[in-house]
Amino acid sequence: PALVVIAILTAIDGHVGAAFGALALAAGFALAGYMRFVAARRLATRELIIDTHGRAAPLTLAFISDAHLGRYKDERWLTRVVSRVNDLAPDAVLIGGDFFFNRGAIDAERLLAPLAKLRAPLGVFAVLGNHDVGLPGRDRRPILDPLLPALGIRVLTNELVALSRPDAPGGPTWIAGMGELWLHEFRFHELRAAYSASANPGALIVLGHNPDAMHEVAPADTADLFLFGHTHAGQIHLPFWPGFGIPSRGPWYRGEHELPQGRIYVTSGIGETSSSCRLGTTCEVVLVKMR
Repeated sequence: PALVVIAILTAIDGHVGAAFGALALAAGFALAGYMRFVAARRLATRELIIDTHGRAAPLTLAFISDAHLGRYKDERWLTRVVSRVNDLAPDAVLIGGDFFFNRGAIDAERLLAPLAKLRAPLGVFAVLGNHDVGLPGRDRRPILDPLLPALGIRVLTNELVALSRPDAPGGPTWIAGMGELWLHEFRFHELRAAYSASANPGALIVLGHNPDAMHEVAPADTADLFLFGHTHAGQIHLPFWPGFGIPSRGPWYRGEHELPQGRIYVTSGIGETSSSCRLGTTCEVVLVKMR
């Protein structure tokens, strides 16, 4: 506001160039404030409908990823996210990794405490991301390994879990929780074989962290849905420079895509890294409805 007043006064005095300069500076401050205090604090809900054609019982899953707590956001923000998830009344909750961002010491119990309030009758499941395993930064597994189960969260590393609704017709929805790609632990082919060999295959959802893993998934290793985070959908997404600053080598860094292996969705996450700002992206909770 002060710069706008200065621009008006300088224009009245006939200093048009100075007035435009003050307005440009004011616009820059306004944009920075919007990116930091408005865009980065918005929380959207995205809905995906997966039609299994009767193979799986109706089921609702909430998916969140990339909280990156510690530097820019803390347990107060996570409390808001948990409240949004609970309002959606999911049967189960899936978390795509990267719980922390700070490279130094953190109060992990305080930051993650709101996760204990997640309400999901079929459970809360998570995979780890690159920041969780120290790529880059500290390896947080010594903290997360005991803390997440204490919060009611089961961490999956190349594991299959069947989620069933006994009150509804149809088979289970299998969750394939994957290992971290940058540790070379993403072994979906093995889980896909186990899923195919099950007596009641139902539907299959792959929970991973980094969408670049699709480069390592054979076309025959199909699933109903692949869920990833990692990229923040660009975080600061510039339409004239798509892919700017994104730690990904594939074209699947944002939103929904159809591949021979199946449908994939890359969430924008609920936190930020490197910069506290967002532009052209929104934090989100993804609601997956199996039908």
